[in-house]
Amino acid sequence: MNTEPVYWTTRDGKPIFVDDMDSNHVKNALKALIRHHAKQKKLLNLLIDEHNKKIKPKHEFRLNGEMAIAFNQDMEDAELDDDYYDGIHPQNLLV
Repeated sequence: MNTEPVYWTTRDGKPIFVDDMDSNHVKNALKALIRHHAKQKKLLNLLIDEHNKKIKPKHEFRLNGEMAIAFNQDMEDAELDDDYYDGIHPQNLLV
């Protein structure tokens, strides 16, 4: 068990030993921590959204035509199929 004293800092900057706080003060301190956490979480989500907007591709890739769509689907299916890569070895690719 940790025997190091833990202090809570009041609004006016005064440190209080947590073990000496009355129950109402502990409840209020916990509420303050919860409010602070909610604000920080909201701010972090805003920062993440801004970051994601910056890294999002500027243009969406769109396939035109049935052949292009079919080719792309075939390639996706082949990548998901483990057997597709089993027969491919670098020495077989050399001509």
